[in-house]
Amino acid sequence: MASRRGDPSLSSRMAAAKASIAASVGFSVPVTSQGRSQSHNAAVGGAKSSQHIQGNAIDISLAGLSLAQQQAVVAAVLATPDINGFGYYPNSNSIHVDVRTGPRAIWGSNYHRDSFRPPAWMGDMVSAWEAGTLGSQIAAQKGLTTKAQIQAFQTAN
Repeated sequence: MASRRGDPSLSSRMAAAKASIAASVGFSVPVTSQGRSQSHNAAVGGAKSSQHIQGNAIDISLAGLSLAQQQAVVAAVLATPDINGFGYYPNSNSIHVDVRTGPRAIWGSNYHRDSFRPPAWMGDMVSAWEAGTLGSQIAAQKGLTTKAQIQAFQTAN
């Protein structure tokens, strides 16, 4: 994954999360923005307290990816332990992910929860992530049926 815009500096937590996402999907993930200076953040219309400024965020374009690839990227993002922020921007078909501290945050195009309007498949995944049940959902999709198999999968992911 390579950034195309902004200051490429990332916090160690975000760099590790980014590497984990890339390793999980097995194909090049189009990162369109990562660490940003305050001036670059303002120029692109980023939120005033954007996690990009602290090097804690990346934006990923889903445009041009097949549905299966989009689902793989979102599943990998949401299975990454330090990810606590998830935004979806339907106009560009892109996602923002970050390693903020504190509770999980979800938003859409106006940076508020009430504007989060993803495709149904993504909404289901994000809801499971928010509820803490995404690992079980993915394990079921992988055909893992015993409690031991599911626990081993959740521990590894």
